[in-house]
Amino acid sequence: MSKTGVNVKIVLASSIDGKIADANGVWRPLCPHDEERFYQAMRWADAIIVGWRTLIHSGLDFSVKGKKITKALVDPRGEINTNHKFFDSNVNNIVVFGYSRLYPQGKMLELRKKNVNVIMSDRYPIEPEFMLSVLADNYGARNVLVAGGGTTAWYFLEKLTDVELQITVAPVVLGDSPYHNIRAPSLSHPGLRLKLTSARLCECGQEVICTYRKHL
Repeated sequence: MSKTGVNVKIVLASSIDGKIADANGVWRPLCPHDEERFYQAMRWADAIIVGWRTLIHSGLDFSVKGKKITKALVDPRGEINTNHKFFDSNVNNIVVFGYSRLYPQGKMLELRKKNVNVIMSDRYPIEPEFMLSVLADNYGARNVLVAGGGTTAWYFLEKLTDVELQITVAPVVLGDSPYHNIRAPSLSHPGLRLKLTSARLCECGQEVICTYRKHL
């Protein structure tokens, strides 16, 4: 649980060599159980946080069928087109977190006309606790899913004192791709240590689901 009282869960799928997408940004679940695990995590959440690169490459709008949630996009420089389907919802609350010195004023005004709450931070990278505070105080979020990508996942792992990480490891190698499951800067050994809380074989018999916890 974060300082704001929010439960945070990071859910990712990656290759054996730690990539969440190929060099073109493409990743698709290899078995239906992996896909269902992700949708189960979405149903658990009151709010979902996703980075702009993941939004572009996933093809998802991160809505949950039959449930109203808060969808939050981390987009410091305003990379996402205002016509993206992520912003088309009369059901969900939609929030964009931007960096005040880089986010285009015109794009902010366009999104606010669509009832998107564009919130500026004076700090970059945008602090996870700042985002969680907004989601908890303004939208009542208590369970927050971080759905990627690797940079966003790292910020939450680095900054929060209590966070869960679930990684599904698929039996594939993607090689020289820039899309890492956890995109951290160079760290001295032993780096950031997490506690393994569970590991199990997927129902398909080919993937392994590992759950870790950081708790300080």
